[in-house]
Amino acid sequence: MDPATEVADRLRAVPAPRPVMTRATERGLTERQRDLLDQLGDLFDGGFAHLTMADIAARLNCSLRTLYGLAPSRDELVLTVVDRNLWKVGRSAMGAVETDMVPLEAITTYLRAANVAVANTTEAFARDL
Repeated sequence: MDPATEVADRLRAVPAPRPVMTRATERGLTERQRDLLDQLGDLFDGGFAHLTMADIAARLNCSLRTLYGLAPSRDELVLTVVDRNLWKVGRSAMGAVETDMVPLEAITTYLRAANVAVANTTEAFARDL
């Protein structure tokens, strides 16, 4: 087996990290809950370290119960939103990789696409991570 194929096979064998919110859980969310998670991503662009669950509920015009239905704590809610964002970046980057690329080209392409995907990350969001 040539070295490029061996490296490619080894990279494919690395298991993907587990998401905070499983696909099954996310599929089970209501449209409103998915919309709230999307809105949270936008809200967190302005920073989130200072926000309480009550602040978040008020800004999203939802109840605390609704937020706690998404995550058991503020930290878990933040982690869920950040994790969803990172998965979107990963999917975007993977979409740029072609199956016939040699490993170095694939990694370079992936990293360039990931860089483009995170280009809109705000300073406030990055600071609060």
